Amino acid sequence: MKPSSEKKWDAHFGETLPWATIWQSQGSFLITPRDEKALQKVMHNQLFVRSRDSKQRDKRCRVCRATPEKIPHLVKCPRTRKPRFLINELWSLMGLQVSETAGSEKTWLLGLTNENKPLGECQRALLALY
Repeated sequence: MKPSSEKKWDAHFGETLPWATIWQSQGSFLITPRDEKALQKVMHNQLFVRSRDSKQRDKRCRVCRATPEKIPHLVKCPRTRKPRFLINELWSLMGLQVSETAGSEKTWLLGLTNENKPLGECQRALLALY
C-alpha cells in the first residue's frame, strides 16, 4: 500500500515522482534512524508545523514570521538561507554540482536532484542532519 503522501507530493511538484527510488535511497550508515526521523516525517508529509496546529493562533513561520509555516516553506524560508548555502557548499566539495540541486525543493524535501536522481549517501546524511 502506497503512503498517501506520494499523491500529495506528486500534486505539489506537478509530476509523478520516482517513489520506488526515493524509498530505496533512504537510510545511511553515516546517520542513525533517529537522525533521519525528521526527514522521514517530511517525506510522509507528517512534520508538525504551525499551520497544522489547530490550537496555534499564529500560523506564521517561527523563523521568519512572514508566511504560514508549512513544510514546503521550511526549505524556502529566507532566514534559513545561510545553512542551506553551507550545505550546498559541502555537497559541492563532495562532487555534487550546484546545478543538480539549485533551488530544488525536491532536493531539500525528498532527497532528489533536479533530474530526479537520489542524492548520494553522504549528501543524504547532511540533508537528514539539516
